[in-house]
Parts: sequence; C-alpha cells; structure tokens
Amino acid sequence: MLREMTAAPFLRGIALGLKPFRDWLRFEGRSTRSEVIAFLIVYMLGHGMFLPWRDGPAYEPFSAAWELLTYLPLPALFYRRAQDLGRPGLWGVAPVLLMIPTSIAAFLVPQSDVGPSLNVGIWHAKPALTGVGVLVDLGFLAVVFALWAIALIGPAASADRFGRNPRAIP
Repeated sequence: MLREMTAAPFLRGIALGLKPFRDWLRFEGRSTRSEVIAFLIVYMLGHGMFLPWRDGPAYEPFSAAWELLTYLPLPALFYRRAQDLGRPGLWGVAPVLLMIPTSIAAFLVPQSDVGPSLNVGIWHAKPALTGVGVLVDLGFLAVVFALWAIALIGPAASADRFGRNPRAIP
C-alpha cells in the first residue's frame, strides 16, 4: 500500500538537526544517533548553500561563519552522545577538541599548487606533500572517523546514570 508523500518527515528531520543549536550548552542527558546524523545532514545542507558562490569574494567569510556556528553545539552534542553509549561524556568531547589543533595545523602547513584540493569544511587548500601535511591529513581523518564511530555505535539498552533511554517506550 502506497502512502501519500508529505513534507512532514523531512521537516521533522530538519527540526531534529537544528535541536543541537538549542541545546548547545546542555551537557546532561543523552543524544540519539538520529539527532547526531540529522545535525550532520543540516551541516552539509548549510555548507552546500554557499557552493554556488565559491569563487566570489563573499564565500570565505560566510563559509567560515557557518563552520564556527556549527562547531558551537558539537561538544555538548557528542558529550550527550557518549553518555547515550554508556560512556563518560569526555569520550565524545575528546575528538571534537582534537578538531581545533588539526584545523589550525591545516592553515599552517605550506600550500602547494600541485596535488588534490582538500575541500572539507573550511579547508580549501592544497597542502604540500610533506610529512607535516600528511600528518595533518591523517590527524583530521582520525578525528572524523572517531566522530562517525561515536555517532553510529548503538546505544546503551536501558536507563543508566546518564538518564533514561530516549528510545524507550514510556
């Protein structure tokens, strides 16, 4: 049986993706996989809005502002997500905090005109093929892998010291 398609599920997903902006200073409780993945989708949609103006003078400031705006809820979101896994919140915050030195290091690595462009977030550079450039890339990939692992691992099954399971039927 076919159901009529409506915008309601899409709008609920966008609302769920915007929830971390509202809870950006809330470190208690839990965050579900759906909340984290919806936030990452909102991030990608927002970043994609700036792509048509990529070669224009306004691209870099708006893109950097979006990156900073979306970075604000990450510590609390992944803190709550780690608690949803039954782990201490610092398990989720550590990879987020590691994004800071890897992002700074990306800007300090010498640039090159050869090689592939690194177009991830605010990184629009062609790093030199040096040992430092490779280490920065590997560090960034390790951080991204850790965040996705935390986002996708299944939750703790029941209520624990971090609160009730948000997926449990009351």
